Amino acid sequence: MTDRMTGTMSSGLQIPGLIWVKLDTYRELENKYEALQKQLVESQLKKDQFDNLKRENDKLREALGFTQFSQYPEVKAEVLGARLNSVSPRIVIGKGRSDGIEPFMPVITQALDEEKNVIRAVVGIIASVDETTSIVQPLTHPGFQMGVRLPASGQWAILSGNSGKISHALLSYIASESILKGNSNTSGIIGQTVISSGEGGIFPSGIPVGRIKEEAQGDGKTQNAIVLPYAPISSMDFVIVIKKKPDPWSDSFRNADQALNEHLVTEFGPPVYHEELSRSKKEKKESARKQENKEQNIQEEETKKEEDLRTGPRRLKNVTTPQTGGN
Repeated sequence: MTDRMTGTMSSGLQIPGLIWVKLDTYRELENKYEALQKQLVESQLKKDQFDNLKRENDKLREALGFTQFSQYPEVKAEVLGARLNSVSPRIVIGKGRSDGIEPFMPVITQALDEEKNVIRAVVGIIASVDETTSIVQPLTHPGFQMGVRLPASGQWAILSGNSGKISHALLSYIASESILKGNSNTSGIIGQTVISSGEGGIFPSGIPVGRIKEEAQGDGKTQNAIVLPYAPISSMDFVIVIKKKPDPWSDSFRNADQALNEHLVTEFGPPVYHEELSRSKKEKKESARKQENKEQNIQEEETKKEEDLRTGPRRLKNVTTPQTGGN
Protein backbone atom coordinates (compact mmCIF):
# COMPACT_ATOMS: atom_id res chain seq x y z
CA MET A 1 0.00 0.00 0.00
CA THR A 2 2.80 2.35 0.90
CA ASP A 3 4.63 1.51 -2.37
CA ARG A 4 1.54 2.35 -4.40
CA MET A 5 1.10 5.66 -2.65
CA THR A 6 4.78 6.46 -3.12
CA GLY A 7 4.56 5.65 -6.84
CA THR A 8 1.44 7.74 -7.23
CA MET A 9 3.04 10.68 -5.47
CA SER A 10 6.19 10.35 -7.61
CA SER A 11 4.12 10.33 -10.78
CA GLY A 12 2.19 13.31 -9.57
CA LEU A 13 5.39 15.20 -8.91
CA GLN A 14 6.85 14.29 -12.38
CA ILE A 15 3.91 15.77 -14.31
CA PRO A 16 4.59 19.41 -13.38
CA GLY A 17 8.27 18.84 -14.19
CA LEU A 18 7.41 17.54 -17.66
CA ILE A 19 5.11 20.47 -18.20
CA TRP A 20 7.90 22.92 -17.32
CA VAL A 21 10.31 21.09 -19.68
CA LYS A 22 7.82 21.29 -22.51
CA LEU A 23 7.16 24.95 -21.76
CA ASP A 24 10.90 25.67 -21.87
CA THR A 25 11.20 23.78 -25.18
CA TYR A 26 8.24 25.70 -26.58
CA ARG A 27 9.72 29.03 -25.51
CA GLU A 28 13.07 28.07 -27.06
CA LEU A 29 11.39 27.14 -30.34
CA GLU A 30 9.34 30.32 -30.21
CA ASN A 31 12.49 32.41 -29.70
CA LYS A 32 14.21 30.64 -32.62
CA TYR A 33 11.16 31.23 -34.79
CA GLU A 34 11.08 34.92 -33.88
CA ALA A 35 14.83 35.20 -34.59
CA LEU A 36 14.37 33.54 -37.99
CA GLN A 37 11.44 35.80 -38.76
CA LYS A 38 13.58 38.81 -37.87
CA GLN A 39 16.40 37.56 -40.11
CA LEU A 40 13.91 37.02 -42.92
CA VAL A 41 12.59 40.56 -42.56
CA GLU A 42 16.14 41.98 -42.50
CA SER A 43 17.07 39.96 -45.57
CA GLN A 44 13.99 41.20 -47.39
CA LEU A 45 14.81 44.78 -46.43
CA LYS A 46 18.37 44.38 -47.72
CA LYS A 47 17.05 42.91 -50.96
CA ASP A 48 14.60 45.79 -51.35
CA GLN A 49 17.40 48.28 -50.67
CA PHE A 50 19.62 46.54 -53.22
CA ASP A 51 16.85 46.57 -55.83
CA ASN A 52 16.19 50.26 -55.18
CA LEU A 53 19.88 51.12 -55.43
CA LYS A 54 20.18 49.11 -58.63
CA ARG A 55 17.21 50.92 -60.16
CA GLU A 56 18.65 54.30 -59.13
CA ASN A 57 22.06 53.31 -60.47
CA ASP A 58 20.55 52.22 -63.79
CA LYS A 59 18.65 55.50 -64.05
CA LEU A 60 21.80 57.50 -63.29
CA ARG A 61 23.87 55.53 -65.78
CA GLU A 62 21.20 56.09 -68.41
CA ALA A 63 21.04 59.81 -67.61
CA LEU A 64 24.83 60.11 -67.75
CA GLY A 65 25.08 58.20 -70.98
CA PHE A 66 26.75 55.15 -69.45
CA THR A 67 25.09 52.80 -71.92
CA GLN A 68 26.10 49.24 -71.17
CA PHE A 69 26.61 47.32 -74.37
CA SER A 70 26.15 44.09 -72.44
CA GLN A 71 26.20 41.99 -75.58
CA TYR A 72 29.75 43.17 -76.32
CA PRO A 73 32.80 42.74 -74.06
CA GLU A 74 34.93 45.83 -73.47
CA VAL A 75 38.67 46.30 -73.05
CA LYS A 76 40.23 49.30 -71.34
CA ALA A 77 43.47 50.42 -72.99
CA GLU A 78 46.10 53.00 -72.11
CA VAL A 79 46.89 55.69 -74.67
CA LEU A 80 50.60 55.32 -75.47
CA GLY A 81 50.85 58.19 -77.91
CA ALA A 82 49.00 60.29 -80.46
CA ARG A 83 49.75 62.25 -83.61
CA LEU A 84 46.85 64.57 -84.27
CA ASN A 85 48.40 67.55 -86.05
CA SER A 86 49.05 65.79 -89.36
CA VAL A 87 47.06 64.85 -92.45
CA SER A 88 46.69 61.36 -91.00
CA PRO A 89 45.94 61.61 -87.28
CA ARG A 90 46.25 58.42 -85.25
CA ILE A 91 46.29 57.23 -81.64
CA VAL A 92 48.41 54.34 -80.36
CA ILE A 93 46.94 52.25 -77.52
CA GLY A 94 48.48 49.54 -75.33
CA LYS A 95 46.20 46.65 -76.29
CA GLY A 96 46.45 44.49 -79.37
CA ARG A 97 45.83 41.16 -81.04
CA SER A 98 46.70 39.18 -77.92
CA ASP A 99 43.84 40.99 -76.13
CA GLY A 100 41.30 40.10 -78.81
CA ILE A 101 41.44 43.49 -80.54
CA GLU A 102 40.62 43.49 -84.26
CA PRO A 103 40.33 46.17 -86.97
CA PHE A 104 37.03 48.07 -87.17
CA MET A 105 36.19 47.62 -83.50
CA PRO A 106 34.63 50.81 -82.03
CA VAL A 107 36.64 52.91 -79.58
CA ILE A 108 35.04 55.16 -76.96
CA THR A 109 36.13 57.06 -73.86
CA GLN A 110 34.76 58.97 -70.88
CA ALA A 111 33.93 62.57 -71.65
CA LEU A 112 31.83 65.53 -70.53
CA ASP A 113 28.84 66.86 -72.41
CA GLU A 114 27.88 70.53 -72.62
CA GLU A 115 26.21 70.31 -69.19
CA LYS A 116 29.33 68.73 -67.64
CA ASN A 117 27.67 65.34 -67.30
CA VAL A 118 29.98 62.34 -67.53
CA ILE A 119 29.22 60.36 -70.68
CA ARG A 120 30.87 57.78 -72.91
CA ALA A 121 31.66 59.24 -76.32
CA VAL A 122 32.96 58.04 -79.67
CA VAL A 123 36.71 58.27 -80.28
CA GLY A 124 37.06 56.33 -83.53
CA ILE A 125 37.74 52.80 -84.74
CA ILE A 126 40.63 50.35 -84.60
CA ALA A 127 42.53 50.81 -87.86
CA SER A 128 45.49 48.48 -87.46
CA VAL A 129 46.55 45.87 -84.92
CA ASP A 130 49.89 44.55 -83.68
CA GLU A 131 50.41 41.81 -81.10
CA THR A 132 50.30 44.11 -78.07
CA THR A 133 49.37 47.53 -79.49
CA SER A 134 46.81 49.00 -81.87
CA ILE A 135 46.34 52.16 -83.90
CA VAL A 136 43.06 54.03 -83.57
CA GLN A 137 41.70 56.10 -86.43
CA PRO A 138 39.97 59.01 -84.66
CA LEU A 139 36.75 60.51 -85.92
CA THR A 140 38.71 63.60 -87.00
CA HIS A 141 40.64 61.52 -89.57
CA PRO A 142 39.84 62.46 -93.21
CA GLY A 143 39.12 58.80 -94.00
CA PHE A 144 36.69 58.29 -91.13
CA GLN A 145 32.93 57.96 -91.70
CA MET A 146 30.00 56.81 -89.59
CA GLY A 147 26.23 57.01 -89.62
CA VAL A 148 24.77 59.37 -87.02
CA ARG A 149 21.42 60.65 -85.84
CA LEU A 150 20.13 63.85 -84.30
CA PRO A 151 17.74 62.63 -81.58
CA ALA A 152 16.23 66.09 -81.00
CA SER A 153 15.02 66.39 -84.60
CA GLY A 154 15.06 62.74 -85.67
CA GLN A 155 17.33 63.42 -88.64
CA TRP A 156 19.96 61.07 -90.02
CA ALA A 157 23.30 62.18 -91.41
CA ILE A 158 26.90 61.15 -92.13
CA LEU A 159 29.80 62.24 -89.93
CA SER A 160 33.34 62.32 -91.29
CA GLY A 161 36.71 63.86 -90.55
CA ASN A 162 36.73 66.09 -93.64
CA SER A 163 36.00 69.26 -91.71
CA GLY A 164 39.27 71.00 -92.51
CA LYS A 165 39.79 71.49 -88.78
CA ILE A 166 42.11 69.30 -86.70
CA SER A 167 39.81 68.91 -83.70
CA HIS A 168 36.42 68.91 -85.43
CA ALA A 169 34.31 66.65 -87.64
CA LEU A 170 31.99 67.30 -90.57
CA LEU A 171 28.28 66.51 -90.52
CA SER A 172 26.94 66.11 -94.05
CA TYR A 173 23.77 65.09 -95.91
CA ILE A 174 21.57 67.17 -93.62
CA ALA A 175 18.17 67.70 -95.23
CA SER A 176 18.08 70.99 -97.15
CA GLU A 177 14.83 72.02 -95.47
CA SER A 178 16.44 71.81 -92.04
CA ILE A 179 17.04 75.08 -90.27
CA LEU A 180 20.61 75.28 -89.01
CA LYS A 181 20.70 78.51 -87.03
CA GLY A 182 17.03 78.78 -86.14
CA ASN A 183 15.04 81.94 -85.53
CA SER A 184 12.52 83.41 -83.13
CA ASN A 185 9.85 80.95 -84.29
CA THR A 186 11.83 77.80 -84.96
CA SER A 187 14.81 76.26 -83.21
CA GLY A 188 17.72 75.28 -85.41
CA ILE A 189 19.88 72.19 -85.21
CA ILE A 190 23.04 74.05 -84.17
CA GLY A 191 23.73 73.05 -80.59
CA GLN A 192 22.00 69.70 -80.96
CA THR A 193 23.63 66.45 -79.87
CA VAL A 194 24.81 63.92 -82.45
CA ILE A 195 24.75 60.20 -81.59
CA SER A 196 25.70 57.01 -83.43
CA SER A 197 22.88 55.59 -85.52
CA GLY A 198 24.08 51.99 -85.57
CA GLU A 199 23.24 51.79 -89.27
CA GLY A 200 26.85 51.51 -90.43
CA GLY A 201 27.33 48.09 -88.90
CA ILE A 202 30.33 49.22 -86.86
CA PHE A 203 29.10 51.21 -83.85
CA PRO A 204 26.22 50.25 -81.58
CA SER A 205 23.45 52.84 -81.70
CA GLY A 206 23.01 55.63 -79.20
CA ILE A 207 26.63 56.52 -78.37
CA PRO A 208 27.15 60.30 -78.02
CA VAL A 209 29.47 61.70 -80.69
CA GLY A 210 29.47 65.46 -80.33
CA ARG A 211 27.55 68.71 -80.60
CA ILE A 212 26.76 70.69 -83.74
CA LYS A 213 28.82 73.86 -83.48
CA GLU A 214 28.33 75.86 -86.66
CA GLU A 215 27.27 75.80 -90.28
CA ALA A 216 29.64 74.54 -93.00
CA GLN A 217 29.60 75.03 -96.74
CA GLY A 218 27.25 72.60 -98.51
CA ASP A 219 26.57 71.55 -102.09
CA GLY A 220 23.18 73.23 -102.37
CA LYS A 221 21.21 69.98 -102.30
CA THR A 222 22.03 69.15 -98.70
CA GLN A 223 23.52 71.09 -95.81
CA ASN A 224 26.70 70.57 -93.83
CA ALA A 225 27.69 71.49 -90.30
CA ILE A 226 30.76 71.37 -88.07
CA VAL A 227 30.64 69.03 -85.07
CA LEU A 228 32.76 69.43 -81.94
CA PRO A 229 33.43 65.90 -80.60
CA TYR A 230 32.71 65.16 -76.96
CA ALA A 231 35.78 62.92 -76.66
CA PRO A 232 38.88 64.86 -75.51
CA ILE A 233 40.97 63.25 -78.23
CA SER A 234 44.08 65.35 -77.60
CA SER A 235 44.23 64.67 -73.85
CA MET A 236 43.04 61.10 -73.25
CA ASP A 237 44.85 58.75 -70.89
CA PHE A 238 42.64 55.72 -71.50
CA VAL A 239 40.11 54.52 -74.05
CA ILE A 240 37.63 51.65 -74.15
CA VAL A 241 37.54 49.24 -77.07
CA ILE A 242 34.12 47.66 -77.67
CA LYS A 243 34.84 44.14 -78.91
CA LYS A 244 32.14 44.30 -81.54
CA LYS A 245 32.91 42.93 -84.98
CA PRO A 246 31.27 44.51 -88.04
CA ASP A 247 27.77 43.24 -88.71
CA PRO A 248 27.60 40.45 -91.35
CA TRP A 249 26.02 42.72 -93.94
CA SER A 250 28.91 45.17 -93.61
CA ASP A 251 31.63 42.74 -94.72
CA SER A 252 32.59 45.23 -97.41
CA PHE A 253 34.35 47.15 -94.64
CA ARG A 254 36.77 44.27 -94.24
CA ASN A 255 37.91 44.74 -97.82
CA ALA A 256 38.86 48.28 -96.85
CA ASP A 257 41.48 47.08 -94.37
CA GLN A 258 44.28 47.88 -96.79
CA ALA A 259 42.77 51.30 -97.41
CA LEU A 260 42.77 51.96 -93.68
CA ASN A 261 46.47 51.17 -93.49
CA GLU A 262 47.14 53.40 -96.49
CA HIS A 263 45.39 56.25 -94.69
CA LEU A 264 47.89 55.83 -91.85
CA VAL A 265 50.87 56.52 -94.14
CA THR A 266 51.88 60.16 -93.89
CA GLU A 267 54.72 62.45 -94.87
CA PHE A 268 56.54 60.92 -91.90
CA GLY A 269 56.25 57.39 -93.32
CA PRO A 270 54.14 54.38 -92.32
CA PRO A 271 52.89 53.97 -88.75
CA VAL A 272 55.36 52.70 -86.17
CA TYR A 273 53.92 50.68 -83.30
CA HIS A 274 54.97 51.12 -79.71
CA GLU A 275 56.13 47.49 -79.71
CA GLU A 276 58.33 48.09 -82.76
CA LEU A 277 59.84 51.16 -81.15
CA SER A 278 60.59 49.18 -77.99
CA ARG A 279 62.04 46.31 -80.00
CA SER A 280 64.26 48.69 -81.98
CA LYS A 281 65.56 50.34 -78.81
CA LYS A 282 66.19 46.93 -77.25
CA GLU A 283 68.12 45.72 -80.31
CA LYS A 284 70.25 48.87 -80.29
CA LYS A 285 71.03 48.44 -76.59
CA GLU A 286 71.89 44.77 -77.12
CA SER A 287 74.19 45.62 -80.03
CA ALA A 288 75.91 48.35 -77.99
CA ARG A 289 76.35 45.95 -75.08
CA LYS A 290 77.95 43.29 -77.31
CA GLN A 291 80.29 45.85 -78.84
CA GLU A 292 81.26 47.08 -75.37
CA ASN A 293 81.96 43.51 -74.20
CA LYS A 294 84.03 42.85 -77.31
CA GLU A 295 86.14 45.95 -76.76
CA GLN A 296 86.56 45.05 -73.10
CA ASN A 297 87.77 41.53 -73.99
CA ILE A 298 90.27 42.96 -76.48
CA GLN A 299 91.53 45.39 -73.85
CA GLU A 300 91.93 42.58 -71.30
CA GLU A 301 93.90 40.46 -73.78
CA GLU A 302 96.23 43.35 -74.62
CA THR A 303 96.77 44.07 -70.92
CA LYS A 304 97.64 40.42 -70.30
CA LYS A 305 100.14 40.37 -73.17
CA GLU A 306 101.84 43.52 -71.87
CA GLU A 307 102.08 42.01 -68.40
CA ASP A 308 103.64 38.79 -69.76
CA LEU A 309 106.24 40.76 -71.73
CA ARG A 310 107.08 42.87 -68.69
CA THR A 311 107.60 40.00 -66.27
CA GLY A 312 109.34 37.64 -68.69
CA PRO A 313 109.62 33.85 -68.22
CA ARG A 314 109.32 32.62 -64.65
CA ARG A 315 112.36 31.06 -62.96
CA LEU A 316 112.28 28.22 -60.50
CA LYS A 317 114.11 28.93 -57.25
CA ASN A 318 115.71 26.56 -54.73
CA VAL A 319 115.82 23.70 -57.15
CA THR A 320 119.03 21.64 -57.14
CA THR A 321 120.15 19.61 -60.05
CA PRO A 322 120.40 15.96 -59.11
CA GLN A 323 124.07 14.73 -58.89
CA THR A 324 125.18 11.86 -61.00
CA GLY A 325 127.51 9.23 -59.58
CA GLY A 326 131.04 8.50 -60.85
CA ASN A 327 133.05 11.35 -59.36
